This record gives sequence, C-alpha cells and structure tokens, in this order.
Amino acid sequence: MKIRLSGTYFDRLLFNIAPWILLMSILFYLLKNDIKIILITYLLATIAFWIMDSAIIFFKYKNPKKLVQKNGLFLGKQTLSKDDIIQITPISDRRFRWSFELVEFKMSDSTTHMIIDRPRTIIQEFNDKPSKTILRLITLYPELRDKISERKYI
Repeated sequence: MKIRLSGTYFDRLLFNIAPWILLMSILFYLLKNDIKIILITYLLATIAFWIMDSAIIFFKYKNPKKLVQKNGLFLGKQTLSKDDIIQITPISDRRFRWSFELVEFKMSDSTTHMIIDRPRTIIQEFNDKPSKTILRLITLYPELRDKISERKYI
C-alpha cells in the first residue's frame, strides 16, 4: 500500500487559500449582496492565488518532490535510504505575507531535498504543533526521530 507522507499543491489550496478567500467572499456578500458576482470573484481569486502559490513553491524550491512510503521510502521516483539521511528540518518560510511550510532532508552526499509539509490548521499553528509530515514519518520509521531538528524560521 502506498502512503503519501508529504503535502501537495492541492492540500495548500484546501487549507491555505480557499478558507481565506471564502472568508473574504462572505464579507463581500454582506456588503454587496450579489451572489453571482461573489461566486465569480471567489472562483477567479481562488484560481489566481492557487496558481501564484504553486508557482512560488515550484520555482523557489525547485519543484519539491513527493515523499511516499511503499515498501521503502521514496522521494519522487528515487529510493531514499534512511541511513543516508543526516538531518530532517521542518521549515517555516515567512519572508513575505504568504507563508510556506516545508521539510528539508539533508543527505550524506551533501544534497538537500525539499518537500511540501502537510498543512496544519490555524489552531495547530498557533499551538505550535509539530509537522504532520514528520509525525507520519516517525510513526513509520521511529529510528529517524534522532535526526529531526528544531523548526527553522526564515
């Protein structure tokens, strides 16, 4: 059975983009009361922000691969050996008004790999709950717990 450990661009749409645009659409509805214009605005804004969000992640972090567990650990199509992992770091990039949650894997061959972290809810972020991707990873591979470092804020 294939288990996806990392987040996706679609996860970011559902958890990071759509709720904020829905909230703004409700506010506009209360002010304007025209449901047709609000729906069109909601759809266009959601698509625009999702494309922008996905493009920033894709280009800035060099198309993060997906982390999957299926008879071993895979990063995209590449097998990832647990012994080759030196450090696993959750990263919060908040340099702009738009924030990104990622997980960085440092390998023994001096390479680093970035994956999209599974989105946390606003309540989980305020309570500083750990990365959902890392929680899933250490549930499957408890021996990797020692390689996890503190969250890095950029």
